[in-house]
Amino acid sequence: YFYNLTDFLNFIDLTEDGRRSLNRDYWFK
Repeated sequence: YFYNLTDFLNFIDLTEDGRRSLNRDYWFK
C-alpha cells in the first residue's frame, strides 16, 4: 500500500512489462 502516487510511481519504475503488471496488481485488484 502506498500513501501517495509519487511513491507508487517510483516503486514501479521498471520495464514496461513490469510497470503494466504492477499497475494491474495495485490499481485493478
